[in-house]
Amino acid sequence: AFSDTTPTTTTTPYTGPTTTSESTSTTNGGGGGSDCDAFSKTGELTQYGLEQSFLGNCEFAFDSASNLGITNFVALPQSFEYNNGLNCGRCIKIKCSCEQSTFDGVCSTGQDTIAMVADSCPECNAGDVDSNLLVWNSVTGNESPSRFDASWEFVECPSAFRPNPKSQLRWKTGSSQWWLGLQPTNTRFGIVSITARRSDGNEFSLPLGGNDVGFSFWFLSANSFFDTDQYPITIIVTNTEGDTASGTVFSTSEIVANTYLDLDALL
Repeated sequence: AFSDTTPTTTTTPYTGPTTTSESTSTTNGGGGGSDCDAFSKTGELTQYGLEQSFLGNCEFAFDSASNLGITNFVALPQSFEYNNGLNCGRCIKIKCSCEQSTFDGVCSTGQDTIAMVADSCPECNAGDVDSNLLVWNSVTGNESPSRFDASWEFVECPSAFRPNPKSQLRWKTGSSQWWLGLQPTNTRFGIVSITARRSDGNEFSLPLGGNDVGFSFWFLSANSFFDTDQYPITIIVTNTEGDTASGTVFSTSEIVANTYLDLDALL
């Protein structure tokens, strides 16, 4: 949530590399240039106090992202771009707008910055972004907490946010063949569907969990689909670009909470 007090943390702002396509920060932030508002979404940028992404509503595991995925993150409007958790784990690139409605001239040393969606913001309006301190400092150039106009868009997550060469699915706490949740991790783009296919050809499309099971988990509840002798079961995952990857579960003994199912490609 937005605060108008100066934060007490002493974390050094992340500056990151500034020259390659894998950078999380690039030069030419708000305050100048004809492309300052070139990103597709606009709204207010604010700063809130959450310091680690695994404490956000997306319920990331501490080890499910690299250091940047844990520390460089934002919350999106709960009723809009957060999209009931569908955009958890996606990356955005954000910068201050050239034209500020209230505070002219701010963000003169700010940078275009990439951050991961890890939380929701209940009070935010469409297009707003509530960032943690590291992202705020990078985007604004260490301005004091306030409300600035910003521009942003969804982008591919750079390798700094992806600790593994292929995408994975994490089994939620409490998962078994009778009830389970699967959370995509280590992805380049957003995930739009997860389908399970048994060896007999039957398929089940897992719905996204929401409040019932966790915002970024796709789940199966009170269903005998995995309680079967029709193994192996193939899990097929599709991203926003239309790419697919799959992983194979060979028996119920492999459904173990807080372990990972490796997929055969990077999504």
